[in-house]
Order: sequence, then C-alpha cells, then structure tokens
Amino acid sequence: MLDADEIGRERQAVHSESKNRRLYEDTTVEHRRGAHGEKEFVDEFGYPLDRRKRKSGDDGFDFVTAMGLIDVKASIVPSLAVKTYEIHRRVDIYVFAHYNEITKIAKFLGWEYPEEMIKCPIEDLPYGPCYVKPAHALKSMEHFRIIMDRVEKSRSELTAKLKVANWPEVIYIWEDWLHGKI
Repeated sequence: MLDADEIGRERQAVHSESKNRRLYEDTTVEHRRGAHGEKEFVDEFGYPLDRRKRKSGDDGFDFVTAMGLIDVKASIVPSLAVKTYEIHRRVDIYVFAHYNEITKIAKFLGWEYPEEMIKCPIEDLPYGPCYVKPAHALKSMEHFRIIMDRVEKSRSELTAKLKVANWPEVIYIWEDWLHGKI
C-alpha cells in the first residue's frame, strides 16, 4: 500500500535545496498533498506511481498514460491553480483534486487542458502568480473516465498485438528515452 505522506517526505528530502517557494514551515506539506492526489490517481486508474527520486522534480508531469502526460494538482482550496511558470511544461492534461487535511484523502474535482488553463485569469497567490479556475468550471471526471476507458481499451489491444507483457515498464522506458537517458 502506498504511503503518500512518506512519499512526500522522500521527495522533499531529495530536492530540499529547490528554489521553489514553500508556504509552510514544514516544507513537506505541499509534496505530501501532491502525493495524496497522485495516490488517488493510482487507485482510480491503475497507473504506477513514479517512485524515482529526482533532484529536478517530476518534469511537470506525474503519469505517462495512453491519453498523454498527466499532471495531478492537489489543493486544499476549491479554486484550482497552475503556476504561470509551469503552464508551458510538457503536459497534456491537468487533473485537479481537493485534499482534505483532516481525513488525508484527495478527491478528484475535474480536469482541464493546458490550452484552456492559460485562458484563465491570473491571480497573485502566496506562492506566485497562477492561472486560476474554479472547480465548478472544470471538465467532469466522469467524462475523463469515459475517455480514459476508451483509450485504455485501444492500448490493451495494441499491447496484445505487440506482445508486451509489462506495460508500466514500457512507460518508464519510453519516459527515459524522452529525457535522453537511454
């Protein structure tokens, strides 16, 4: 079972010298929230969590899926934000989750394409300027699940044709290739 709090602490320890502004004295808070959002994605869609420890962070995305690169954003507030400096990173879809500090559970609120987020108003938040969209304006997760199911069915058929046994391993190999590591 994934321990999202432990994953958050591990990630902060690896890139503790990051120049990203942290809002809390406990610098692991934001990483732990993010890990809870990612854990929810793992539980819901079955993609593997990337446990590799990288000083540079996650390169702007959390999951390589058949739908593209997914960045899960977990927040304790009902408006969802993407930092302005992050919007041009290589990501195809943002999935937004609300994280409850008391129950330590993240629940999906919706999703959006970066091209749509960039049209949102910019607000100066404590961690810098962000594109902000209220949760009620996001695309529904039900719609996301329908699309993901269709794409996954196609991926499964392709996997069978290619006789690939371990799809998660293929994803990590593909990601390493994208980053010039192999």
